[in-house]
Amino acid sequence: ISGLKIGAPVEIAGVQIGEVDRIMLSGVNAEVILSIHSDVPIRSDDIASIRTKGIIGDKYVKISPGASDKNVSSGEIL
Repeated sequence: ISGLKIGAPVEIAGVQIGEVDRIMLSGVNAEVILSIHSDVPIRSDDIASIRTKGIIGDKYVKISPGASDKNVSSGEIL
């Protein structure tokens, strides 16, 4: 999570679909709350990873699509 900031983009296939809403500590783990456009389905086996963009090194969240038929509902953990 190091370097990820609130407002950082969330992308699928290079297209921005949302942004980072909150970053907090949950026990010994970091928890990132994402705000994703309601018309974008996120599947239960999609993988969220933190990547670096460009020379400056800005961080963003990349969602890699899975193959599940089940979509995640608002508030569910990915």
